[in-house]
Amino acid sequence: MSKSIKNILIVGVGVAMYLFTAYVYRHVSVFAEPLDQIVSIGFYHCSRVC
Repeated sequence: MSKSIKNILIVGVGVAMYLFTAYVYRHVSVFAEPLDQIVSIGFYHCSRVC
């Protein structure tokens, strides 16, 4: 797999996780905090890799 495709996949997964977290945050605030931490770690990793 080429590096550019891998980066696009990482960004895509990050965006999907962010949208999912935003959805959950609106509907089930109990689960928002741990998911938000996961998404923050994901975007931090992506910013380092990309």
